[in-house]
Amino acid sequence: MKRNNAVKLIVVFVAFASLIGCTKDIKTSVEIDASPQQTWKVLADFSKYPAWNPFIKKIEGDFQPGQVIEVEIQAEGSDPMNFEPTILQRKENKILEWKGQFLLPGLFTGQHRFILEEIGDQKTRFIHSENFYGILVPFFDFEGIEKGFRTMNAELKKRVEAR
Repeated sequence: MKRNNAVKLIVVFVAFASLIGCTKDIKTSVEIDASPQQTWKVLADFSKYPAWNPFIKKIEGDFQPGQVIEVEIQAEGSDPMNFEPTILQRKENKILEWKGQFLLPGLFTGQHRFILEEIGDQKTRFIHSENFYGILVPFFDFEGIEKGFRTMNAELKKRVEAR
């Protein structure tokens, strides 16, 4: 009987959370004085991330849709977090997108995107974003994540433009 009540309470909480919209969007961007192809070359060279990327410390795997990759991030002042998201899409010189979740669907899910937009001759807008949703979202502090995105963007710009 107690188990039934606990399950009912969880179902009610999940339904309530979805009604009130437990979501958080982070969207950052930076303009890079280089083509999308030049920018992609640095962005997609995942083995070099430890040398320059202050936010994504490790990223490994088969970066094709449907494949699971390994990612380690570390927001400033926080411990590293490891997760295994699934690649949703990868279009060379344009987009890389993955989706990961904490334990079960509906608790805490993130859909992460790197988008490259050509905005002129030898100029790219790098858009770095993530949509978070789930019942645990209201209890999470996103300040470090957003700062991590902005710091990564600045370091990517610096590395690409130095080439």
